[in-house]
Amino acid sequence: MSLFEQLKRRNVFKVGIAYLVVAWLIAQVLDLVFEAFGTPNWVMKTVLLILAGGFVLALILAWAYELTPDGISRESELSNSDSSVRHTGNKWHYIIIGVLGVTAAYLFVIGQRPAPDLEPSIDALVARPSVLVLPFANISGDEEQDYLAFGVTDELIAGLQRLGNFPVVSRNASLSYGVTDLSAVDFAQNHGAAYLVEGSVNVGSEGIRILANLSSAAGNQVWADRYQLEGGQADIFDVSETLVSRVAGAVLQSEVARVERKDRPPSDAWEHYMKGLSVVLAYNPQDYEMARQNLDRAVEIAPDMAEAWWALGELEAMKYMTGSLGSDDQLDDLYGLIAYFRKAHELSPFHAAACGCLGYMLTAVGRPNEARIVYEQAIEAKPLSADLRVDYSLYLTWSGRYEEAIENAALGLKLGPVSQDRAGLWIVRSVVALAQGDEQEALDAVNRALFIRNETFYTPAAIAILYLLGDHEAAATLLNKTQKLFPGLEPKNPVFYVTLKPIDDILAARRERGDLDGPADVEEIYAALRIRIDQDHN
Repeated sequence: MSLFEQLKRRNVFKVGIAYLVVAWLIAQVLDLVFEAFGTPNWVMKTVLLILAGGFVLALILAWAYELTPDGISRESELSNSDSSVRHTGNKWHYIIIGVLGVTAAYLFVIGQRPAPDLEPSIDALVARPSVLVLPFANISGDEEQDYLAFGVTDELIAGLQRLGNFPVVSRNASLSYGVTDLSAVDFAQNHGAAYLVEGSVNVGSEGIRILANLSSAAGNQVWADRYQLEGGQADIFDVSETLVSRVAGAVLQSEVARVERKDRPPSDAWEHYMKGLSVVLAYNPQDYEMARQNLDRAVEIAPDMAEAWWALGELEAMKYMTGSLGSDDQLDDLYGLIAYFRKAHELSPFHAAACGCLGYMLTAVGRPNEARIVYEQAIEAKPLSADLRVDYSLYLTWSGRYEEAIENAALGLKLGPVSQDRAGLWIVRSVVALAQGDEQEALDAVNRALFIRNETFYTPAAIAILYLLGDHEAAATLLNKTQKLFPGLEPKNPVFYVTLKPIDDILAARRERGDLDGPADVEEIYAALRIRIDQDHN
């Protein structure tokens, strides 16, 4: 008799089928029970392993033993013609039919039940995100008020931890941010935080002003609020309790929107945005058309996507700076750039890159008062943003506020030493050193900037500084190289003039002191350098 016939005669197939059906039914029932009681996942996994082992054991027992009217007997003690075998086989038919009937009834009952509510519960939502509270910044200019900023930070961390609705990164990890080389966003992501809380404390004659800001780890604004405490006394505990409840509520609301996909752009819009952004970040003008098509498509799909509007402005700025300008007066084009950055700013008021670019372009078109408002509001809301500090320090240099410019440049370097724009911060330090007559410091700083990056819109200022420091050859070489990237490079080009105006101011101050040696302004510097380049080529 073949093996197949033996398995069939000994009811091994019937036992196996019956076991699988019963085991499946048991697993379904236990899954419902375990879910209702919140049983850990390992319990269900253990049950499944036991059922799998039992399947093998059932097959072995079915092969070795037979159920007869006289009880369980070893199969070897029975003959093939024993009627009890056939009788037992009929019993197995009834058992299998019964089990299948119970299973069918179970499936029918389950099918009649209403579909489970797929809407995530509040508890399920708030259990997912973790929150990192960065040290609040003391922007009072008085180090004696540092304790106040520390107190707000400490109470906020402790309050969120006591609340217990979601994980909060530890106090020690939060306070270690000041000694790292990471940006705030990178620091949050490294600690697995989905949300980032930052803020500032300002003590002045009108009282104490505390501003708190909640953003996602991707840098998008979620919530912000300002608290004004009159007089010189601050009830930190009251403010902290309010902050705890507001931050927790904002996180919850953001998570609900995230799960419902209300605050996330469609995946195809994000894909178009990333394709366009890659061109912007690589500073690759030859791919402008492809990038423009992708970013246009992104804002068409998701018109409320602040990142895409900002990237559009950056792309057009790249085209403006790297193209040949028809005339010196190109303000219409610049106002077009401002419209993109303003749109991004309206959609996300404290988007660091959008605020920085908007402030820079407003300065470029001669609207510094508007730029100041944008910068100050953004800096107060996001005092630890390295990108904002870059543009703000350039604005302060443009305004002749050299001491504040140096303070912001130093803070920007501390907050974001790996930022691609930190070359601009070294240019700020070089300009200020030049204004203060420290030529060696100016030379060291400009060389540091050029070592980091020598093909940005900071480079025209570096060219002028090198010339004023007496290194005409290096200045001419750098100008020759820079003109290949910026064919429309002229000192009065508004975008470049934001960094060149402070040098004009330095030269004007020299003339007032009676120091008439050297060029009168940046235009004269560039004219002299171009003559030198032409002579070298001839």
